[in-house]
Amino acid sequence: MTGRTGLVIDLKYILDIRNFSNHPLADKLVKSIDTIADDPEITSVVEAIGGIEPGYSYTKRCLAAGKNVITSNKQLVAEHGTELLALAKQNGVRYMFEAAVGGATPTIAPLRTTLAAGKVIAISGIVNGTTNFMLTGMLKNGMSYAEALSVAQQLGYAETKDPSDDVDGYDAGRKLAILSSIAYGMEIKPDDIPTDGISEVSLSDMKLAAEKGGTIKLIAHSEQSEDGNVSAWVHAAYVGENSRFISVNDVFNSVHYTCSNAGDVELFGRGAGKLPTAGAVMADVIEASENSDNRPVLWTKQENPFKYEVPYRYFVIKADGTSEITGKMTVAERDKMLSDGIAAKAYIVIDE
Repeated sequence: MTGRTGLVIDLKYILDIRNFSNHPLADKLVKSIDTIADDPEITSVVEAIGGIEPGYSYTKRCLAAGKNVITSNKQLVAEHGTELLALAKQNGVRYMFEAAVGGATPTIAPLRTTLAAGKVIAISGIVNGTTNFMLTGMLKNGMSYAEALSVAQQLGYAETKDPSDDVDGYDAGRKLAILSSIAYGMEIKPDDIPTDGISEVSLSDMKLAAEKGGTIKLIAHSEQSEDGNVSAWVHAAYVGENSRFISVNDVFNSVHYTCSNAGDVELFGRGAGKLPTAGAVMADVIEASENSDNRPVLWTKQENPFKYEVPYRYFVIKADGTSEITGKMTVAERDKMLSDGIAAKAYIVIDE
């Protein structure tokens, strides 16, 4: 890293409340965030705890002390990013989180740099490597949902105790909230985004989708209307044979931006695993070290913008086991079709 960047970055402290007395870096271990925040030699801090606390309190303490904070904690960014970005701005430092979305796929940096001169109109993508790995296994290897989840857990892609963050779509919802907040310049909360995951996707659903030439993927999508209102969702969707996402398999992520100036911009890369995430964290550490200039706040809190509904076509699975693709309909029309028993399941169709 020094040879490529010219930077010498020294690791001074590791904060962990557990006892690692036999660890090779035991001499760097500390128990209190104050040791780090009060040290004038520290310029940047990496928060990789996960969840809200104590990462939230630690982040505020370090930002207030004039330290850059780099994180991979998507839950913290999605739920408290507005406050923490403002606090960083107030103290002349950076709050950076490239690793929170997409692993090694650089999804945030383009929004802050090359695409910032224009307007991002829509975001669509596969942003959870775990569920994409599972759905690929179901499609290619004929696995059931339970079998695909078991393999993902054995490989470390899914949590063994509680995989709900991935399989129920919460992880993808947080990532979409972060990307949408940056793209549209307003706070988008995960709780505002209709979200479900892949736990109801069966092997028979995958086979029916394949018969139509497509497959099923967990898709995160948002778009902004001309008057500034936003539509956003995370759902298992039918991906048609002409879709850019149909060939995105295993743990790979793909994000597509529709832009006023740049047109279509696609980003692709590995989205799950320790090393991709670590690489993205270090990229932010390097950027913070190279350029400590305070950046503008990426988004601000605004009145609820979710007043925009987009009709979609649906891949419908009927009670008799047959399937069809409908014309465009609203969410209310889809729900009535399901409640009337006309369809057992309905997947949004993505065919671009």
